[in-house]
Amino acid sequence: MRTTAIQIVAALIFIAVMFGIHRAAAWSTTLMSPDFLSGTLFGAILMAVFGLVAYRLEKSAAFGRGQKQRPSDTIDL
Repeated sequence: MRTTAIQIVAALIFIAVMFGIHRAAAWSTTLMSPDFLSGTLFGAILMAVFGLVAYRLEKSAAFGRGQKQRPSDTIDL
């Protein structure tokens, strides 16, 4: 019973925090021009695409699977 009460209180606190974030975001966007908002959205989407491309390149077979000819920490004499 105690766990259920704690979960309900946690859910209510979470809802209150989300409501506050929503109100603050709505208030802050009314202060900004549409050009700024569209530029911010475009920049966020572009950065997400760059991040996904970098992540996929890192995981792909062509990037980093090749065997090194010799260790990179040796000193050539």
